Amino acid sequence: MNTVNKQTITVDFDDTLYTKAFVEIARKRLSFFKTLINSGIFRVVVVTARKDNIHEIVEFCDNNDIRIDGIVHNAGNKLAILKELNTVAHFEDSDSITPLLAENGINVFYMGEYTSQNCKTTWKSSLVAQGIWHYYVLDNNTRGLDE
Repeated sequence: MNTVNKQTITVDFDDTLYTKAFVEIARKRLSFFKTLINSGIFRVVVVTARKDNIHEIVEFCDNNDIRIDGIVHNAGNKLAILKELNTVAHFEDSDSITPLLAENGINVFYMGEYTSQNCKTTWKSSLVAQGIWHYYVLDNNTRGLDE
């Protein structure tokens, strides 16, 4: 079956497909996404707000044997792009983008660990230790844990 006739699912990259914290969650999530994506049933597009370092997405997918059909970067709130792609399901970690998508008819699945205060604290500690917390502050993606 060629990708033109397949339904499209979309997935955010940072803290969704690629999880920087929560080692056990990341392992299980990667297994889930690999099974879903590599099933061949769907056309799979990564839709990310990232503006730079798109090569990291390609490298991650290559290194983890994840087959994707495309990457849309610098996607902002993603609504128009997801409607254009006619996605049947989108996976997202943003607690501000998720309600916007749902309210506009997108089937969106939110990464639930971000509702747990313990997970939020672990997530922030991991990002601080990796020296990348400031990128989340700049992107206003701190889930209320900003300093």
